[in-house]
Amino acid sequence: MLDENLRINGFLFCIHGHEYCNHCQRDHRNANDDELAGETRTVELDYTDPDAVADAIMPRTPPGVTQRIPGEYIWACKEHRISDCKSCFDWPKLLRQTESRKYQWKTGIEDRNVTLGLLSSMRIELPGSTKLSTEILGNKLTSALNLAQVTEEYEDKFPVNPNDLPHWNDGNVFGAIYRGTSKSIAEEHQYPAFSGNPVYEYAFMDVLQTMMNIEGQIGYGRTAFTLEDRDEQEALCIRILGVHHLANDTPLIMLSYLSLTSHEPITPLADFVKAQQKEVGSVVQLTGSRQAQAMLRQVLYLNSTRLAPAYKPDMRPYEKDFRVSFLLPLWPLSMVNIGKLAYKPGCVLCELESVSRCSSCQSANYCGSECQRAHWKEHKSFCRSLKGGIWRTLTFTNHFDVDGQRHYSVVINNGTGGVHISGKDGQPPANVHGNRTFLIKLQRPSVDPLRAHLYGIDTDKQGILLYDCTRSFSGQVYRETDPKAYEAILQEMLPGGEAKMYRWARRVGDWDLSVCLDRKPLEGPDW
Repeated sequence: MLDENLRINGFLFCIHGHEYCNHCQRDHRNANDDELAGETRTVELDYTDPDAVADAIMPRTPPGVTQRIPGEYIWACKEHRISDCKSCFDWPKLLRQTESRKYQWKTGIEDRNVTLGLLSSMRIELPGSTKLSTEILGNKLTSALNLAQVTEEYEDKFPVNPNDLPHWNDGNVFGAIYRGTSKSIAEEHQYPAFSGNPVYEYAFMDVLQTMMNIEGQIGYGRTAFTLEDRDEQEALCIRILGVHHLANDTPLIMLSYLSLTSHEPITPLADFVKAQQKEVGSVVQLTGSRQAQAMLRQVLYLNSTRLAPAYKPDMRPYEKDFRVSFLLPLWPLSMVNIGKLAYKPGCVLCELESVSRCSSCQSANYCGSECQRAHWKEHKSFCRSLKGGIWRTLTFTNHFDVDGQRHYSVVINNGTGGVHISGKDGQPPANVHGNRTFLIKLQRPSVDPLRAHLYGIDTDKQGILLYDCTRSFSGQVYRETDPKAYEAILQEMLPGGEAKMYRWARRVGDWDLSVCLDRKPLEGPDW
């Protein structure tokens, strides 16, 4: 395998699709320069973004590949299944395109599929077929990471010059980060279920773990780190410059960093490790997925723009290509923030003003037929599960009055012991779902309403509890406030003796839900 090359339109690449590859020990840059025949080449590395060549070719199975000479293969393109396809493999054109966006991926700008994956890892779920522009998706990711770092609390300090900040004297950087992260996770009660690309499921949590590892090592005096995925495709070199006190109990960890890939010369990584071993004695090697590295690069890039121009740290000779940035504590997003970022005020694909709704399930809004057709593949199974369902509007509340005293509904989390009181300030619970359809859980009273009179229990004061999986809201439906809805829910529960059930719902008012009562979810949830 390592002795093989790819030859496409006269250009040579390693078996992974790169000009330069440390794994294959291949360097075809000079040969490809000669093949350019007059094209001006200023890009030092690949003609395309990482893995673009490999992603554009057919698998190594007949008839997708034919061998011309030993050790060299001609691959067919995936789109047209043509060897040496002039449309897909126009390398001079791709070279110019790559030069125009030179190293963008290293400065935190990812392609739309990566951006969608990183958003989903933070539980901001958008349709894979979304028509939102790459710029809008990038802005959503930027907003999400800013919220995760709570940067709005420190806006008066940006752009920041670390030289103007006091040094962190606590000595326990890890403790400050860990207390915040563990507390924020517990307060969320239950992080939303993941439904995106599986390779991104743990990207955000991996970043949290990586940061805690770095901060824990700082406590032991370690200042040099490498972060690499298990397949050794990408790596980050990190040198800690210092830890400062930003505000309250918030540490600001200054660092220099460099991002590398396996299809670049390994010299910068080797120079970094050699210099740090000589300077501080060791380099801490950490493992992190490529998806986690992509998110960490984005965080570091964003924070690098928040440094004052006057800040000029002492850089080492081998750090000429390094960038200076900082880390702040990172928090899982609250459900309110997730709702704001995932909120779709209109069409589910492009967010333009909606003019129609799916006639079968009544749960998806569209700006027109084009977006509706584009979304059908993703929407189909969900739509068919609700087709013909009866949607009933019900009114819920978070309190009831007894003898002049107001009592509030409470959800107690058995895992964390947390107590959640919805809307005690008199305000309706935040709508984190926008116009999206979501699952709710309904639980009837512990005493069967049909037998309550035998125990002298007033059924008008027995509410049916409802809430969503993240407890962004909770409330009760009472017979005296919405008798028709109360009876309709019991009719769905009592024939099978169910104490609880799950149904699809939409918020249609501050205290109103539209619920499809006669259709069960395709799969039973686990909350």
